[in-house]
Amino acid sequence: MHNSELYRRQELLEYLRIKSTALHDRVKNKTMVSPLNFGGKLSVYPKQEVDAITAAYSLNYSEKQIQELVASLEEKRTESAQAFLKQLKMEGKL
Repeated sequence: MHNSELYRRQELLEYLRIKSTALHDRVKNKTMVSPLNFGGKLSVYPKQEVDAITAAYSLNYSEKQIQELVASLEEKRTESAQAFLKQLKMEGKL
């Protein structure tokens, strides 16, 4: 992913126009994807995932539907990472 495809935490708060506690609550309630944490204070949210969730909100998805979407997005994220690492291993780069 290119940097433009990621929201840093503060950028996401400004984009969504919410406070830090609201973002924390959404992640906890599974109505927002969990951030990718790179240690320290660096947490990022994939723009594509955030866009999917904001589209669901704009289409008046129920909380349950959004939670299902978040679960699906996070599952796909994990599958993509595993496939990438497997490919690197097969190429002898890992």
